[in-house]
Amino acid sequence: MNRIGERMREYRRAIKMTQADFASRLGVTGAAVSAYETGNRLPSYEVLVKIANILGVSTDALLGRQSADRVVCLLYTSDAADE
Repeated sequence: MNRIGERMREYRRAIKMTQADFASRLGVTGAAVSAYETGNRLPSYEVLVKIANILGVSTDALLGRQSADRVVCLLYTSDAADE
C-alpha cells in the first residue's frame, strides 16, 4: 500500500465513511477507491483535491508533507479584517 492510500483510508475511516459512500461523493467507482487505498492506482491531481476536500484535510496531509492535525482554516469577515 502506498502512503497516500494509507492516509486516505485512515482519514476516511476516522470520519466513518464507507468506500462506497466515499466513491459516490468523489464521482468514481468503489473499485477506484479501493485501488487508490491499496496503492494499485494513484488519483489524478483533480481527484486528489476532491479527496482532500471530502476528508477535510489538506493535500499536503494526504501527501505526507503536513499532519492533518496542523491544518488550520481561518475565516475572515469584513469587520474582522478591518481590526
